[in-house]
Parts: sequence; structure tokens; C-alpha cells
Amino acid sequence: KLLDDDASKFQGQQQIATSLVHLDKKKSSGIDDTTVIRVNADLRESRRRVSEEVAREERLAAIDAEREASMAENAAIEGKWGQLEGFKVPQDLHKAIEEQKKRCRAVLASKDELIAELH
Repeated sequence: KLLDDDASKFQGQQQIATSLVHLDKKKSSGIDDTTVIRVNADLRESRRRVSEEVAREERLAAIDAEREASMAENAAIEGKWGQLEGFKVPQDLHKAIEEQKKRCRAVLASKDELIAELH
């Protein structure tokens, strides 16, 4: 009977050892899976941030380009206003004013287009 108890005890200890090895493998596998998930999430977040920064830089470049173009066009429009004083024929003055209005609308349309693109 003592041998049966010792054998039973030995089998129990073997089962415990086997179970502990199995649990360690499951734990290690779970940690590995969690690590992979975290690494992938970090990678996605990093890519999202890079993409967001690129988009931000593109928006700033578009705004700067619009500002430069607008400043140049505004300067050209400003220069034309002084020339309007020299017109003596009303039809010519009207035509020149309409051209100025057209150029002003083009500047505003360009700004509106950029605003629409940014939203």
C-alpha cells in the first residue's frame, strides 16, 4: 500500500509538473500574442502620425502658395486702381472696373477653393 501511495504521489507530482509546463507555455504564448498586438498597434499609430504630419505639411504648403499668389495678384490689382483715374471715357472706365472686379472674384474664388480643399 505504501508503494501505491508513493506511485500515486509521484504521478501527481508529474501531473503537476506537466501542468505547470503547460501553463508556462500558455502564459508565454499569451505574452507573445499581446506583444505582437501592441507592436502592431504602435506601428499603426506611428504610420498614422507620419501620415497626419505629411498632410499637415501639405496643407501649410498649399496655404503658403495661396498666400504668395494672392499677395502677387493683390499687388497687381492695387496697381491698376491708380490707372483708373486716367480714363476719360465712361465705357472704358466701366470696362476697366469690371476687369478689376473679375480679378478680385478670381482671388476670392481661389481662396474659397483652398478652404473647400482643407475641409
